[in-house]
Amino acid sequence: MSPETAPARRCNPETARQLERSCRLCGRALAGYVNPLTGTVLAPALCPACEAEEQERREQVKLAAREEQRRQRQQQIRELMAGAGVPPRYLDCSLENYTGWKPQGRPTALLGPCGTGKTHLAVAYLREWIIAHGSTGAWFQRAGTLVRQLRQSCSASAFEPEDSLIRRLGQDQRFLVLDDLGAEALTDFTLQGIYDILDLRYSYTLPTVITSNLDVGQMAMSYGDRFMSRLLAMGEVVELSGEDYRLLLAENRQQREQNEKMH
Repeated sequence: MSPETAPARRCNPETARQLERSCRLCGRALAGYVNPLTGTVLAPALCPACEAEEQERREQVKLAAREEQRRQRQQQIRELMAGAGVPPRYLDCSLENYTGWKPQGRPTALLGPCGTGKTHLAVAYLREWIIAHGSTGAWFQRAGTLVRQLRQSCSASAFEPEDSLIRRLGQDQRFLVLDDLGAEALTDFTLQGIYDILDLRYSYTLPTVITSNLDVGQMAMSYGDRFMSRLLAMGEVVELSGEDYRLLLAENRQQREQNEKMH
């Protein structure tokens, strides 16, 4: 009969002889057994106390490895966001660490006074896009910088001609954050450039998030009905309210400093 078909022989516990082994970590004596048929030693390598400690150590190693993976992933996301033009202060902005009221979906515009978290939210939406699609085609653009670039684009020595700038922001960037619109000094030329960018994004149905300290009425007065018509058609326009969190942080910092001086 071949070994594959031979019936297995059971070890009779009564014929197994007990022997002494020791825990490989603490040396404590352990009860072991030798199978009289095979000669195999059947005994734990560790005592219960050391086994519990070893299990905890293995779990700590796994946790440390997961934490290191998370840290590396977060650093990778930070680098991708920096490559997409996000300033250093906002690299860690996410939907998870935003403490204010959140819209149900991603809006097209976030309006409201200073310090209500508009830029934080806009960057958080950009972050979600980068995590899902990568940083290629994602861009954070300050409106004031855009206006200066539009003005410079008229010069023969311009770094980027006007049509190239408008096409890059209006069509090539798959996700665009246009931050702090309305704080810049407008001319007919720059106003037309901003409209052309929005019109392209509207035409190509490209996701866009605009932040502004203006309300809907003020934005309509500044940028015109054509601009607002497209903006409203692209998605929800959300008006945020609340206290300026930057001032609240400054007040809390001053209070802490005063308390430290008193002690």
